[in-house]
Amino acid sequence: MSEIIGSLTSGGNEIEMTSENVTLYRHLGRHAVYDHLFVSTGEASGLYLWNSHSQYEEIATRALELGATAHINIQEPAACDVRNLIASASTDIDSSDSFPQSWLQG
Repeated sequence: MSEIIGSLTSGGNEIEMTSENVTLYRHLGRHAVYDHLFVSTGEASGLYLWNSHSQYEEIATRALELGATAHINIQEPAACDVRNLIASASTDIDSSDSFPQSWLQG
């Protein structure tokens, strides 16, 4: 059994992150905005932990230390990663109550 890297909560369910279900993706240059951890939750499903998350670096470092699969120096992001980052950012913007009022007035 592999050691626990950490856990995520999604839809009220806690998901353990281990070296067996976590993969690290690191991109080169301007594509580094797509750096993320992918946590497999099933045969064709999973969760993204983007590099904008406050604990990303800590969790990514621990994942590497515990032998998680890592794809580094990726020259171009996968189309599915681009779509998921855009969807994630759009959801964050749509649900945010923290924008300064001056931004909302244009």
